[in-house]
Amino acid sequence: NWSSSFSPFILSYLRSCGTTLIHTTRNVIHYAISTLIASRRNIWHNYDGAVIDRNYHLDVEECLACARGILQHRNAFIEYARGCQVVDCRYERLIDDLGRAGSKEEIPEAPGPLSDIANALGSSFRFRYDRRLKKAIDVPYSRLLSNYDDFVNRLQDSEFSSLVLTLQ
Repeated sequence: NWSSSFSPFILSYLRSCGTTLIHTTRNVIHYAISTLIASRRNIWHNYDGAVIDRNYHLDVEECLACARGILQHRNAFIEYARGCQVVDCRYERLIDDLGRAGSKEEIPEAPGPLSDIANALGSSFRFRYDRRLKKAIDVPYSRLLSNYDDFVNRLQDSEFSSLVLTLQ
């Protein structure tokens, strides 16, 4: 319950145990778009290789409101997690890490979020990618959004204007 004035019990418990938390974050506009489209498609995790065979018209104001809500939850988590060991893991960089596996399952060691996680846990770098989970949205946003131009124009006039270029 991120909206209460008290730290959620689970975080208090994990803090008391000295647990390391892996905090995965994503570009907030990508996250909002994905959330809205996932709710329409009713596909939240892609284990079957489902493809997107159409485009979507998103209400820009609804997407911006969703992004603002995501940021509020993220900021509340950060506040409540004070005193915990937290490793930040950017989703986009994690995808890059997984891509290093190529056609193999073993992911070669290199700087990035997986290396940060291994270091925080005091373990060796041994990560595998079994390819079961795929990105649910695997097409450029410019092809995915039927109102892409209007979407970008409105986004440029918002507090998220710095993320416009990430939609190309």
